[in-house]
Amino acid sequence: QIGSGGFGTICLVKEKLSGKLMARKEMNYGTPEQIDMVNNEVRIILEMHEMFRSSSQSQNQFIHIVEPLGFFVDEEEFKAYLVMEYCEGGDLQKYIEDMKRNGKMITVEDAWSTISQLVSAISQLHSHEIIHGDLKPSNVLLSRDRKIKLGDFGLARKLQNGATYATANGFSWRFLGPELLVTPASQQNAKGINLLNYKKELRFSSDIWALGVILFELLALEHPFLNEDENLPLLEKLKQVIDNEPKPLPLHYPENMRNLILRMLEKDPRQRITIKEIMKTPEIIACLAKK
Repeated sequence: QIGSGGFGTICLVKEKLSGKLMARKEMNYGTPEQIDMVNNEVRIILEMHEMFRSSSQSQNQFIHIVEPLGFFVDEEEFKAYLVMEYCEGGDLQKYIEDMKRNGKMITVEDAWSTISQLVSAISQLHSHEIIHGDLKPSNVLLSRDRKIKLGDFGLARKLQNGATYATANGFSWRFLGPELLVTPASQQNAKGINLLNYKKELRFSSDIWALGVILFELLALEHPFLNEDENLPLLEKLKQVIDNEPKPLPLHYPENMRNLILRMLEKDPRQRITIKEIMKTPEIIACLAKK
């Protein structure tokens, strides 16, 4: 087993004929919601790979989406299995935890490289009208040569015919923008908020906020709004994200890098920087040209 979460577990498996290592994601496939989430993930990653393979513009472009290799359902056990390429470098969550444990910080050069790849990955999705909806460090996978691939598309949504938002539920609230944290339950000051079952309107700006939180954690090794050692009720934590300004980023990172991340963490989603604007950053243009 190499990973687990609300979705199920991921195991490392070996294909008998080739001996090739692959990742097998086991997911619950019993309720209509589970079936819908699994089918949605499989459909989106298959569609994305098919689009990139058939698009002349994308012939030489690195695909930042984990490659699907097979899918099957065990109807007796109510389980579904998605077989994908194995990313040997682990994920960004492990990378951040390793830095914390070893007292290290990412270099400026590696930071720009990681930022550029993540921005390129999200640009690929948004240019095809797809919102990931669940971006977080554990869903950012790393190949052996530190290339970035996005995984876990169970909450991803493809916008239909000019729509500007899609609805979904089941989230990692730590990476949700303030506009998604204002729920009827929190407005009533309820004691418990079931964020997982509260339908939300996802927009492209939702992914940009999540990207900002991920990159803040990559540089500062902590959440931009939360103190991990504070044992606060969930409502208080939500208020910190909604009301507080982000903590300062370490000053040894360039000002334009720090400002770029802060623009991703703009509270008002209408004022938040877009992926097209981010792609115009000179350092990102230079990094992507090298690759």
